[in-house]
Amino acid sequence: MQSRFAMADDNDELHSCFTEFMLATCCTSTSNVAVSDVLSRICIRQLRGTYTEFEVFTSGSSAEFYITPPLPHIGDTDMMLCYNSRIAIPERHKPPSELPSHYHSIVDVYEIIDSHLPGYVYLKPMHVLKKNEDGFQVINSRETGESEVEFLLKDTSDQIRRFQLISRSIADSQIIFFPEGRDKPSLRAAQNLLYTQAHGPALLNKVHFLDIQTVNEDVGSCNLVRETDMVLCVRCLTWPPQAAEWPTRSRSYGWPDPPTIDMIVNNGCDVVTAVHPSCQQDEWMSKHQWRLSFSRAEITLLNSWSPVQQIIYHMLRFVLKYEVLSKTNDSDKSLLSNYHIKTLMLWECEQKPQSWWSTESSFVKLCSSLLHKLCDRVAEEYCQQYFITNCNLLDHFVDDDASLLICNNLQKNSRHVISFELVCY
Repeated sequence: MQSRFAMADDNDELHSCFTEFMLATCCTSTSNVAVSDVLSRICIRQLRGTYTEFEVFTSGSSAEFYITPPLPHIGDTDMMLCYNSRIAIPERHKPPSELPSHYHSIVDVYEIIDSHLPGYVYLKPMHVLKKNEDGFQVINSRETGESEVEFLLKDTSDQIRRFQLISRSIADSQIIFFPEGRDKPSLRAAQNLLYTQAHGPALLNKVHFLDIQTVNEDVGSCNLVRETDMVLCVRCLTWPPQAAEWPTRSRSYGWPDPPTIDMIVNNGCDVVTAVHPSCQQDEWMSKHQWRLSFSRAEITLLNSWSPVQQIIYHMLRFVLKYEVLSKTNDSDKSLLSNYHIKTLMLWECEQKPQSWWSTESSFVKLCSSLLHKLCDRVAEEYCQQYFITNCNLLDHFVDDDASLLICNNLQKNSRHVISFELVCY
């Protein structure tokens, strides 16, 4: 009995040391800019200056994290390219008379039509807006009584062509900005090492950069491969009725706070070129189905997290990638992703008191507890989307064996994390 208590005390001491280590090493300063972050900024600046067809912004981990853990926490750069000549509006809503200044003088307006699956929609052409001295006015409107309904077609070949041009302009960029007092390294993009391929709802662009002279003389020159996931989207400036419950639902612990909620609602959402897994084999739906995206809202929410919450999110992503998905069959890897981790974290941040996320808490125990909860979600094959609550993010599980394998991996890693058998850092 004494040895069991001694082992528990040893584990508690290890947990405490690990928590202190993570808090001390996960730097929140932006003074040291990694080469990958610099190149991401180059991408944005280059695209904004050259391709006025799009509003460009980063999403995903490169925009969500403000901490810098000891090990890499950002993979691909996720980039959203939002048409400046198109907007989406909720069904039966009036088109806007004012638009942000980056929009073109003529803008196509599409109505968001629900599909049979929550969160997945179609875009129906409804109006054409033209800007004059008094703002935007409707110059063309479709007849509401038309017998044949047409929806916006996703032109994948057009996307690939556009993204290849964009990738080339990024690869040709020769300037990297470092903080004051740092030497500027040279950059040369390999002209023959660039390709584009489908990557879920995105198109993955891979560029090989050669001869990057870093500021660290010990590193010298190296090869660097930059991968960018680019997603075409249509902006909806109005908060969608599909997520009408989110701003007003009861929140016992005050997160997110009212100003953050107002900011998110005022930013609206985007509609991205994605198709539900169960519809991918359907010829018509695979070409016409879109998905509501709340990437802008997620960036705002994750940047409002405490350092503890960001560190736990990083730990969970790390375990999922290297200890769960790495031991899962290739055909089953798409069943679970970082988005399920993010969704779990968003719900927990809303439903747990701030004291649960205290710096005095054991990061190991928090991580283990959340892995257990994710395992329960997978076992139930039900994970409620954070914004659209009637949307189940795990409704595409069709193979019980795959579900069982992922559950077993999550349970095993939850036990290993708590006993410190799993060395992640």
